[in-house]
Amino acid sequence: MSDIIQCPQCDRKLRVPESLRGKAVKCPTCGATFAAETDIVEAEEQPAVDMPARRPAPPPEDFKVEAPVRRRAPTEEPGGDYDEDAWDEDFEPEENRAGRPRRRRRRGGRALDSLSNDYAIDIGEWFNYAKANYTAVLGPIIGYVFIYLIITLVLEFIPLVGPLVLLFLAPPLQAGFSIICLKQLKGEPWAFGDCFGGFNYYGALLGNFFLVLLMTIGCLLPAGVVFAVAGLSGSREMLIGAFVFLVMNYLGAIYVLIRATLFNVQFIVDHNCGPIEAIRASWTISRGHFWGLLGSTILVGLIIVLGYLACVVGVLFSLPFGLLALNAGYLLIGGTRSPRPSPEPQRRPPPERLHDAEDMD
Repeated sequence: MSDIIQCPQCDRKLRVPESLRGKAVKCPTCGATFAAETDIVEAEEQPAVDMPARRPAPPPEDFKVEAPVRRRAPTEEPGGDYDEDAWDEDFEPEENRAGRPRRRRRRGGRALDSLSNDYAIDIGEWFNYAKANYTAVLGPIIGYVFIYLIITLVLEFIPLVGPLVLLFLAPPLQAGFSIICLKQLKGEPWAFGDCFGGFNYYGALLGNFFLVLLMTIGCLLPAGVVFAVAGLSGSREMLIGAFVFLVMNYLGAIYVLIRATLFNVQFIVDHNCGPIEAIRASWTISRGHFWGLLGSTILVGLIIVLGYLACVVGVLFSLPFGLLALNAGYLLIGGTRSPRPSPEPQRRPPPERLHDAEDMD
């Protein structure tokens, strides 16, 4: 048995099967959506009366009510000094962000003040996140490796100009590996073109590259000078002393570089900070964790090297795992968002299916 209902928008008489009672239906005349239980009259008690055709009422104009923007609660510091304008996109409702461009995080200063060295390093947890997201990035990273090698080989064959151009292209190209790993681990949508997203941070990445280069030269230069002086003197005792100084200098350089540069690229692309801020942030979170970070880095490096030693092409399969593990460790320590345990994206429930009502006219 069918029910006769009246469209609340255009007052059109519609016939709706009893099986659709209580469900959402759509008027075929004006397109209005409403529940079928509104003003239901049994067909045998009140037969439908033919009504003259009526022009459907125009739909109401769309309007939006902007939800109030929620801001991160200010963190009180000695003296009550805090940044009232600190912005965090994770605290803004999703519906309030739709339809307008996303705001970049503010660069600098207090954006990194919340970082802390109060954490524990669990390399097994790093590997678990890498294992969960491995298949999602394996193919794209292998493809990007070939593109990176082709660009490098082509530029290497161009005398003088080629290596110089590669020097300025390498930082953003290398950052592409971390960009897709971070997006995958955070559950953000990404495409293969994001491998070239390092050019969005070109200035910061290039500045970071030259700062790290200068730091490396500065750390190793004293040992080179001492060794050269000892070699010119021809004294055996000076050579032995220079060798001891060389070993100590190298150990000091490893300490400085691990603490100051381990996660610089991640801080630049994840926190949108500058190269000096990235060094400061890396130095902050590594305080008291040098040996743990050094051991984790060596273990990740061994996995990548073993893939190369087992079979030359094996590095294509060990490299994505090592990159995922390293970036998962960064997110657990100082990232803007914790890594997700599963590669499956979060999907919204499908919208309720609308049924077209039968026009009685």
